[in-house]
Amino acid sequence: MMEKLDIQQVHAGRKLGQPVFGADGVLLFPPGRILTQEDLEILARNGLTRISLFPVAREAGVAPPQAANLTSSGAVMYPDERPPFFYTRSQEAPNEVISALDERSIEKISDYTAERFRLMDADDPLVAELFNIAVERQIRVYHDRPTRIPSWPKHSGLLPGPERPRDVSMQKLTATSHRIGTLPTIFHRLIGMINNPIVNSEELSKVIAVDPALTAKLLKLVNSPFFGLPYKIDSISRAVLIVGTKQLVMLAMGATLISAFKGLPVSLVNMQSYWSHSISCGAACRLLCVKAGIQDAESFFVAGLLHDISRLLIYVQLPDHARYIVTEAARRNIPVRDMEMETLGFTHEDLGAELLRSWNCPDELVLRVQRHHRVPDPGCAAEEVILPTANMLSQALGYGSSGEMIIPPQPAVAWAKIGLNTEGLCMLCAELDNDVRELRTVFTPI
Repeated sequence: MMEKLDIQQVHAGRKLGQPVFGADGVLLFPPGRILTQEDLEILARNGLTRISLFPVAREAGVAPPQAANLTSSGAVMYPDERPPFFYTRSQEAPNEVISALDERSIEKISDYTAERFRLMDADDPLVAELFNIAVERQIRVYHDRPTRIPSWPKHSGLLPGPERPRDVSMQKLTATSHRIGTLPTIFHRLIGMINNPIVNSEELSKVIAVDPALTAKLLKLVNSPFFGLPYKIDSISRAVLIVGTKQLVMLAMGATLISAFKGLPVSLVNMQSYWSHSISCGAACRLLCVKAGIQDAESFFVAGLLHDISRLLIYVQLPDHARYIVTEAARRNIPVRDMEMETLGFTHEDLGAELLRSWNCPDELVLRVQRHHRVPDPGCAAEEVILPTANMLSQALGYGSSGEMIIPPQPAVAWAKIGLNTEGLCMLCAELDNDVRELRTVFTPI
């Protein structure tokens, strides 16, 4: 049951149960927002007298929650949040590196990582292990760059955001997708092949051979440790036989799209960081497929490569809205995709699906991109948790970013569907390091 209280009775730290709109119909705060004192003043100035809140569990002798506090890193910690994360040094920890940092720096890194993990379940043993791994990776990074100890962005005041673009829809945005890169002729030929139930391997070899750069990229990929073949592949026709026709078409599609979108004038996100996240997500997809016994690993790999492709379209086509989305998400300490929905009326995964659909990409690829933030239920298939888990791992381990800072939640059912335990998670993270190192030399377009 929601509690409906007068504004005067509400203290900072309470959680909104329903959205709050201003007199002009504009959304002021979404449901689930943890109210600050400044928020309460904004509500009062807008003439709101009563609001709905999530109830607070009260026990005899327990005082009501107080206002939000700040950690040493400046991150907001609220009294009704999930159990906090605590860094515990593992046996594999880089002791010589950790010893070189002072406790204050380690605490800041831990606090910063905890804020990124705030939607995760700290009581889940695998999540707790992943948190430790993430902290130690950050310690390694900032040991070499001690002047760049991370901290949570600080923003004060309610930022004036642009109105929701009235004449912009997903369909109109995808119609102008040529502005983020022109799709080459070979991509359309590859799409025709992947949508054909019978793909001629000889014809595929001829199509790819027309593009020397693509040929070299694919041969470099299949000969890399990522595939781990015991012998060298020296021709595309041989690669088709070893890797598989459909698999090679999917890999060629991914490589072609990445090359088409290089050099974008995007100021909101570092493009090297963006592609690092995309590549690592693809690599994680493939590793998780192997772990879960799923055969279509290359298809999932490409889904990982392209899962956030639509964010480039938002950044290029709607720069003012994108800047507001990213900045306000950091200020409110909420996921960027929540701000996308509030500001645009749709999320990047819906736009991504619409974009891939407009390019006639296979339905399986479209659906995987559209569902890469969907929280799985106990009855789902293992295939449904691959891309969401890969995306989460890529973010948690610090492999670049497409603009999101908060790591999406990972329910225990996802670990179970894949068959991962704590030891397996540690091994997978180590394998992912090696794969990403190899793939960056093949796919990074800048």
